[in-house]
Amino acid sequence: MAKGKKSNKKLELANQAPNPRLVCLEIDQISLYDRNPRTTRNPEYERIKRSIVDHGLEQPLIVTRRPGDKAYMVKAGGNTRLQILKDLYAESKDPCYAMVTCIEVGWEDESDVLVGHLRENSLRGNLTFIDKAAAVCAYADMMAEAQNGAMPKIRDLQSALLKQGYPISTTLLSYMRYAAEFLMPAIPVALSDGLGWHAIRRIRQLHRTGSQLWSRYSIGSDSEFDDTFSELCRRHDGPDWQIEPLRHALATEIAEAADISLQTIRMAIDAPDIDSTEVTASYESDPAAGQDGDGAPDMNDLTEPARDSTSTGITEAGPESLTVEIDLDDEPNDSKGALSKHQDRKQHDPFLDLRRRAFGLADSLARRFGMAALVAPLPDCGHGFLTIDVPDRSLLDAADARSRAAMGTLWWQLLAFSETASAPASIIEERLPNASALRRILLDQELELLFDRVQIIEAAYFAEAFWARLPKQDWQDWLYLAHTHREIRSKVIELEQPLWNAAS
Repeated sequence: MAKGKKSNKKLELANQAPNPRLVCLEIDQISLYDRNPRTTRNPEYERIKRSIVDHGLEQPLIVTRRPGDKAYMVKAGGNTRLQILKDLYAESKDPCYAMVTCIEVGWEDESDVLVGHLRENSLRGNLTFIDKAAAVCAYADMMAEAQNGAMPKIRDLQSALLKQGYPISTTLLSYMRYAAEFLMPAIPVALSDGLGWHAIRRIRQLHRTGSQLWSRYSIGSDSEFDDTFSELCRRHDGPDWQIEPLRHALATEIAEAADISLQTIRMAIDAPDIDSTEVTASYESDPAAGQDGDGAPDMNDLTEPARDSTSTGITEAGPESLTVEIDLDDEPNDSKGALSKHQDRKQHDPFLDLRRRAFGLADSLARRFGMAALVAPLPDCGHGFLTIDVPDRSLLDAADARSRAAMGTLWWQLLAFSETASAPASIIEERLPNASALRRILLDQELELLFDRVQIIEAAYFAEAFWARLPKQDWQDWLYLAHTHREIRSKVIELEQPLWNAAS
């Protein structure tokens, strides 16, 4: 083979290789991702802009190139930062914005880029549910194109997204499909304004109940009801969406069509007892959609499949115990001044020792499970510590199924003992890192997303999957942490003091 052909081949392979390299590119050489899941301006635009003006671009953009393209594009998030850099350069012509430090990675495929942007936008927050839904549906379309037009079943879609690093339950996927395919044409304003999955669940339940009543009273075909329901949704679309006007309109429509009293239909809609079996609409082609009667996530759908992987140190008998000595008092034994200071602090804060003990125990448990970075001290309020983020996906992926269940269970225990989910928003904003996925989830009050990020086992298997597998030291620490939690709660009642105080 000629030398030139070898060189060209190497260049082609280098362009396709995923190995990253640091490059410096002209701002005009980089394009925004044209299929970005975020369809509206990032509400953090101005804050990010101020940060870039004051400190520069602190994190390089990750870029790639489609085969045959000369221009680069951002690969996994970064559209907002790139747009800000382009705006700043257009406004000022300052040469400091003309060149951008980037990490170039090779092209894999279109779906990889789409999910990368979806994942990053979701983690950074403020992405509407309908934007997520549209991106997921676009990904499903890509899968269908690769499968000769056959749309993937929900479970297949879930598995594919999980492999791309975007874990999600089949329940939420079903809501997304419903929102994107049925609701988006009917209530685009409400969805674009940020209508969440709780409201979508209620709409779909109303849709199902109405469909059952429509069928019971032989009013018309299923497609006719879908058209009627869609039109009613359209009439009540708006930024301040409420379900009650839609509920009333539907009840009136059915009552008039069936010549039955409005009160009778309204009672059936408000407390449906028609049939415990869910009516599946035409858009739900997957019989294993993972739904329960009230639309709550099905725990069976939230369990990740086991993977072949290396061990994380959590064995059949439980995690390997690391010898971690923790000084709960953390005061020099030979210092009278320090001891006196400690006693003075105890007089002012009767919770001090309890909170320090709780953090020490939580930290010890977290360390032995490889999650030390997820626990932070909180000596001045609460239960002495906070759970500050969800476990890193690489840590979970490296564990076998049983170990992953144990790690996830411990994380949920730490979240419960810290009561982080119940902490005031001011605590969450101040004490949890800006990059924390848990911080975003708690501030957005989307706790259901935690079920997609951290495995939770059913109560019936709790002893087998967790208690019975803990080594003696971990079991003792867990019991002592539970006891300490109760002590703090008891003292809060006894002293009539708030658990979360203003000083926090």
